[in-house]
Amino acid sequence: MSNPESSPVVSLGGKTGVTISAPASRLATPPALLPSAPQPWSTSIFACYKDIGSCCWTMFCPAATFGTLANALDNKKGTKANCCTYFLRQFCCATASLSSKYRARIREKYNLMEKPLSDFATHCFLPQCALCQEYRELKRFKVELGSKAPPSQSMKK
Repeated sequence: MSNPESSPVVSLGGKTGVTISAPASRLATPPALLPSAPQPWSTSIFACYKDIGSCCWTMFCPAATFGTLANALDNKKGTKANCCTYFLRQFCCATASLSSKYRARIREKYNLMEKPLSDFATHCFLPQCALCQEYRELKRFKVELGSKAPPSQSMKK
């Protein structure tokens, strides 16, 4: 049995000079610091119809959607490296290992549930649906997706 005298002591002091001391094992974690339970995704994995534009874009060019998502999460604007990497991995059926890592990052950042399957399984069996769902989720959190078009230039005479 541990001796209360040997337990570490935490002191909480303020500007008033009052110090409250208690064994660290007796201090409760404030409710604001406790992690909340993961929240469900805002839309179902099969809710592609909620954003037809991104659905069509993803069905015909999933590499472009992945590149947009990855660039937004990596804070890289206008780079094509993520898109090209995904595109090349399509030929050896290795996209799930790459895209599932970004799904996990989205889940962790926005405290979302790992549903309907694990991140890897979701991208393995439902890759386009997963990309569409992630795209919708980032739009919901108002993440800037894509790059802005460069300003138009005119020729001087």
